Amino acid sequence: MNRLVPAIISIFGFACMQEDPEIGSDFFNEVSFEIVSWDTLTVDMYTIHIDSVETNSPARLLAGEVEHNELGLIEAEAYFQLSPDLEYSVDDLKDGEFQDAFLTLYYDRYYYGDTTALMQLEVYELAEEMELDDELKLYNHSTFEIKSDLTNQAISLGSYTFSPRPYAQDSVEIPLEDTFAKALFEVLKEDQIATGDFLDLLHGLKIRSLTTGAIIGFQPDLALKLNYLDKSESVSVERTLYLTSSTTAIQFNHIEAEGIDGVFPDSEEEKLSSELTNNLAYVQSGLGLAIRVEMPYLKHLLSADETPLIDEVKLELVFENEIPEEVYMLTLGLTLRKVDHNNQVIFEYDEVAELVLDIEYDEERKFVLDVSEFVIEQLSIGTQDNHDALLIQFPEEYALSTLNHLIVSDQEKSNESSKIILNVLNIK
Repeated sequence: MNRLVPAIISIFGFACMQEDPEIGSDFFNEVSFEIVSWDTLTVDMYTIHIDSVETNSPARLLAGEVEHNELGLIEAEAYFQLSPDLEYSVDDLKDGEFQDAFLTLYYDRYYYGDTTALMQLEVYELAEEMELDDELKLYNHSTFEIKSDLTNQAISLGSYTFSPRPYAQDSVEIPLEDTFAKALFEVLKEDQIATGDFLDLLHGLKIRSLTTGAIIGFQPDLALKLNYLDKSESVSVERTLYLTSSTTAIQFNHIEAEGIDGVFPDSEEEKLSSELTNNLAYVQSGLGLAIRVEMPYLKHLLSADETPLIDEVKLELVFENEIPEEVYMLTLGLTLRKVDHNNQVIFEYDEVAELVLDIEYDEERKFVLDVSEFVIEQLSIGTQDNHDALLIQFPEEYALSTLNHLIVSDQEKSNESSKIILNVLNIK
């Protein structure tokens, strides 16, 4: 059943030793160690769905649409509050004449999907105030209503079609409708408005894409620019009033996939076997997909050893991500957690995942994780019906503001598949 690679190592089996040592020779007489290695242990893999992913105060804002093979259309929308620049003064605007306005989004070099296709971004005004929940959070499924006309059609504040260039350019400027922008300027011109009061005037904005192709990342410090002519002097001067998103402002990403509920579990307590998903398991940031790994026959396999000495246990996850287009998703590493039967996190390990990747020949494509600590813990538990497992995800700081994914093949997918390598030290 298992491939055994025994290596008999006498405790006095050094090549240079010709005679037994005097101290302890009676105790260790004819005692040796045998290292036994398995690499065909059964590994059960599942995809679980964490239904609420916190996305407020993100490292980046996301906007766009991508067509995913398994999840269908994935959509990301950015919500954010704005307030006047700290140096804003109504006195500076009293002789101002509105010219035009732009919403400036600064690339942060993140993208997901095809950036060769044209992208059309649309800006909307929120019809309700954004509020955090009781735990001061917003999630990937959170939404707020936008303003619409009498026919219930969304009112666009501005639209811009362009070719995304997150590495070649620094920003995107979306021209805003004069009616909205001028009215906003005139209100700021009439009275000095504090930040809190301004949010009553402008609850916030939402950005979404009307085209499918890519999801683009933008820096959180975006700016709405109101350009005007200052006529307080004999020669008019062009100036700009900036509305920015402060550190205390609410920002979050709404992320959804049209096919996720039809394919993956509705509850995070459930699990979907890789046998039902073409022998694949998934990690998907922003949408809460994670991989659960179980080793159901480990204790039974070692039952003959009352106190097995674990030398090393490695988990090899062979992935199916497209190379090299998606390699940047994998360099961020993985987190390894212990979870119970309901997928509730019990403990997070400090182990660093080793990425083994040969891009040139497209041969080795795997993550290697040391899971010795988890296995030793499980073997120390007396009961046979222990249901603890390992949970594989991206690090939290990336999971909240990316749509990176990892596609892992299980043991039945191909010859080069995920597996456990277990080395046990037997005393003979």
